[in-house]
Amino acid sequence: MVQAAVESVLVAGRGPMACAVIRACARLGVKSVAVCSETEQDARHVRMADESVLLGPAAATESYLDVRRIVEAARRTRVSAVLPVPPALAGN
Repeated sequence: MVQAAVESVLVAGRGPMACAVIRACARLGVKSVAVCSETEQDARHVRMADESVLLGPAAATESYLDVRRIVEAARRTRVSAVLPVPPALAGN
């Protein structure tokens, strides 16, 4: 069996597209890490993921759109890759 080069992915987004990415990770045996704001800790993409990271306040500019917070979450969880989910595709 060929081992995947990517063992874990931080899904940097939310909504239906993030859920689709998390499902694909599960099918491929890749660990998924979801990110969320304070008001989304029980969101569907967070519940579906293997792990989650709280980015910050509800405002997108202080959570999902803050690149420093995304990078810090990726470092903290030691993921192999970060997959951004564009806001236009996230159901926002």
